[in-house]
Amino acid sequence: MVKVRRMLRWYDPAGDTLIGEAELRGVGLTMLQRLVGAPSGDALYDCWPVPTERLDELAAFTKISVVGLERFVYFVEADGDE
Repeated sequence: MVKVRRMLRWYDPAGDTLIGEAELRGVGLTMLQRLVGAPSGDALYDCWPVPTERLDELAAFTKISVVGLERFVYFVEADGDE
């Protein structure tokens, strides 16, 4: 069985360079859907942009503090582990 981990990742807005990532822990699918504006039937297997006004709420489910908000673009992404 594949375990899905949801990740918060941030990228350089000038390109596709990954700057950093942190696993989202302790947040359910319903809450993640609300935070990224996804429909309730979406399992969030795709990449979802994080609205700027929701970034602090999402960061609370990681071990990082969001610094330089305007410097990066943020996404919720899914990884699978077997």
